[in-house]
Amino acid sequence: MNTRWATLFVVIASVTAPWVQYDGDSDYHSPLVFTWNCVSRFILMEIIMLTLGRIRLEFHKTDPHVK
Repeated sequence: MNTRWATLFVVIASVTAPWVQYDGDSDYHSPLVFTWNCVSRFILMEIIMLTLGRIRLEFHKTDPHVK
């Protein structure tokens, strides 16, 4: 999977979870809290995705069986 698809899934996941919280809990009905949750989840998941992608590339460089 390339980083474009992974970033698309990160965007979807970072909006979906706060949206469920926003609809289900009255404490999260603030647009500021919703935005904060979306942005913080996006940043965290994007860092994880980029790190795992970099690790995958390093494994492919060192694996003698991969052409």
